[in-house]
Amino acid sequence: YSSTAKRARDTAEGINKELARPVEIFYTDKLRELGLGTLEGQSIDEMYQKYPDNLPNLRNHLDLYDPSPFHGETIESAITRIETVVADAVAQHKNGPLLFVGHGASLTAAIQWMTGKELSELREMGGLF
Repeated sequence: YSSTAKRARDTAEGINKELARPVEIFYTDKLRELGLGTLEGQSIDEMYQKYPDNLPNLRNHLDLYDPSPFHGETIESAITRIETVVADAVAQHKNGPLLFVGHGASLTAAIQWMTGKELSELREMGGLF
């Protein structure tokens, strides 16, 4: 399973070429990175200049992060869409193995959430932005 973003597709296809028996890759927007709304395409420095009190929460305090001022996606929403992909994949391919190719912030948050971490704990191991 791969995000539809080019860099993720390229990674998934590169991995697939190295397999003894290549497999079908399922592409889905549900594995895309956390949506940043009107901040999409801007540098991190630009984002921090516009939202100096909120953007640091994305790195350090996900439980305090509020993407509503820039119409971004909540952490909870990203986790839910990735959980859905994982659950559906497991149900469809019970004999595995499965590989998910996506993006750092959203995948890290979802993996840690699915292993029992609370929002306030998701940054403990790093990996988001």
